[in-house]
Amino acid sequence: MNGQDLMQQIEHYTGLLNKAVPEFKDRGIKTAETEKAYRVALRTEFLRLKADGEKVTIMSDMARGKEDIAELKMQRDIAETLYKSAQEGINVYKKQLDTVMAIYKNEWTQAKR
Repeated sequence: MNGQDLMQQIEHYTGLLNKAVPEFKDRGIKTAETEKAYRVALRTEFLRLKADGEKVTIMSDMARGKEDIAELKMQRDIAETLYKSAQEGINVYKKQLDTVMAIYKNEWTQAKR
């Protein structure tokens, strides 16, 4: 692999990182929004169940088992998974970039000898 190939790889991974970071931010915002929606809906359902006279000991299971609440929890979990996968992607790109840069530095050092 020559210096030009290594520079292209460096540019490639830098480009991937430049795209991944804003995506990570967007996914973080989406995660927070889905968490909020889930918690608000859950609280609303708890209040409804309490007003209906349900026993406190079963309210949590009843609320979480309600289809719309379960859907919100699933959407929250999906958003969290996508957020974590974006974070891991960034870590992989950084490692790959570090590796290519180390190879480039090694090649450059040897070429000077």
